[in-house]
Amino acid sequence: MKQRKKITAITAFFLFFFQACNFFEERELVEISVSQEGDWTLSYLDETGEFVKKETEAFEKNVCSLSKNSAAPLVAYKKSDGVEKEMTLGCIYPYSLTLTKEDAFAAEILLCLYRASKNPGEEKRRYLSFFNWERFMEECRKIEDPSLLDRELILESIAEGSFKKSKLKKAFLQWQHSGEE
Repeated sequence: MKQRKKITAITAFFLFFFQACNFFEERELVEISVSQEGDWTLSYLDETGEFVKKETEAFEKNVCSLSKNSAAPLVAYKKSDGVEKEMTLGCIYPYSLTLTKEDAFAAEILLCLYRASKNPGEEKRRYLSFFNWERFMEECRKIEDPSLLDRELILESIAEGSFKKSKLKKAFLQWQHSGEE
């Protein structure tokens, strides 16, 4: 009987300890801000899989609730006269929390994939988290203006699971060739 009480007490302690700690927390609150002057719209996918749009100003801290350790796009669109313009900044959590022009293309690609997917939230998140977004961001940074690439080719190949680094080069060459006509 004493042994059973001791085991129960130890079990209760560990259950309390693990619940008190955020070891199993499925979301993470992160702070992000736009480091360029002006008015911006911040778009991201929250921990529930819902798209969130927030109006923000330069250097204003925004707290975003994201799914812990799942790829989540954060994209900021510059506003002028209340209208979103083409200049974008972006990053992909958990690989970066600094909104940059260099990572905007990769973040927009991920955002497009989330929006286009017909799969349920968790299934979609799990599938898209298997892709190597960190490497994709690194490769996109090497291209002077990745926004000129063939988005459809890139989106299709990532969605199909057939994306390779060579697809970026192919997308660039297709864009280059289309400009010659």
